[in-house]
Amino acid sequence: MKVFWLKGYEATSMTDLMDAMDLHKGSIYKAFGDKRTLFISALRNYMDQGRSAMNHIIESAASPRDAVNGFMNMSLRQCASGDQIKGCFLMNTVVELGPHDDEVRSIISSFMETMRDNLANLIREGQQQGQFRDDRPASYMADYLVSVKAGILTGSKMSMPDQDPFETARFAVSVLEHA
Repeated sequence: MKVFWLKGYEATSMTDLMDAMDLHKGSIYKAFGDKRTLFISALRNYMDQGRSAMNHIIESAASPRDAVNGFMNMSLRQCASGDQIKGCFLMNTVVELGPHDDEVRSIISSFMETMRDNLANLIREGQQQGQFRDDRPASYMADYLVSVKAGILTGSKMSMPDQDPFETARFAVSVLEHA
């Protein structure tokens, strides 16, 4: 997964995968069939980790606002900060393969829809508790946050030393709060 994440699908060679997995080419083909199947498996694994992280955030948050903040900060440390410019595996894949790979686009769209629905439910709950403004539907605000986060994660593939992804995430959540 890390090799695909850093290099992308197209730029990753079988030699890269053999080195990272400490396996011979035949063993990789026997276990996964081909590079594409291995890539899809790595992508699904990454999304499974994201689902688990989101479920943990929802279950452990003290309030809907805390859960929404948790969602916005989820993966930022891993993807958008540090010395290595790697971005988010999911967003990198959207940019690289999304425009021309229907299967990958469908897999990612389904994942993103689930994340958006979870977020909309949290926002709706926060609206009912008075934590978030209620002059817009929760689904609109969830779309907004998902778009902002996708932008942060996509932009993190570039070197932008003055950008603070955590501050951007905090500001995005503040837009949902009462004026």
